[in-house]
Amino acid sequence: MRAHLVLGLCLAFSLSACGRSDERTFTLQGQVLSLEPARKLLTVKHEEIKGFMPAMTMPYEVRDTRLLDGLAPGDLINATLVVVSNGAYLSAIKKWDRRRSRSRHPSRPTLRPLRDSSC
Repeated sequence: MRAHLVLGLCLAFSLSACGRSDERTFTLQGQVLSLEPARKLLTVKHEEIKGFMPAMTMPYEVRDTRLLDGLAPGDLINATLVVVSNGAYLSAIKKWDRRRSRSRHPSRPTLRPLRDSSC
């Protein structure tokens, strides 16, 4: 009887752990380099994500393509990077104007837009 109770408790704990989310979120600030709505991808040159990764350029999945509406290459964005056990994606993407933001948020880091070197 006791073995069945222990086995039942172990099974209950293991099933409850299966539903647990190991989701972590980080704030991402960067510049849009390209958008691929058909592939649900947004390539961003972003600043360091403290406690997670250094500044770099990379494509990110966007699960809701409506978040890409109104974005264009060169736009500066703030977004939430959601990291899950099998990948990552961007959510809560907001475009911001650094000229207006500087007056309201003087401590915000300044991103420098990329310049087109082909001109």
